[in-house]
Amino acid sequence: MCVNPLFPADASASHIAGAYQHKCATLFGHTSAAHFYRDTAYSRAIDARKIVGDPSCRLVSLPEEPVIAAASELWNHEKGR
Repeated sequence: MCVNPLFPADASASHIAGAYQHKCATLFGHTSAAHFYRDTAYSRAIDARKIVGDPSCRLVSLPEEPVIAAASELWNHEKGR
């Protein structure tokens, strides 16, 4: 079954996706991925604070590249590449 990855901000959608092992890249702005994310084979955390280098960073500051890279990684993982 081919299902597109989900890209929610840290909220209930990412937890529901995890419960069903749906591929998901959770976007973290000023919240901490270290406190609210559990690494799995089908999920990725994109932490804007680490990428931008600002602990008070918001998602609006997150560049597109890490999101695109996570989408590619999740998509290719699904296809066995």
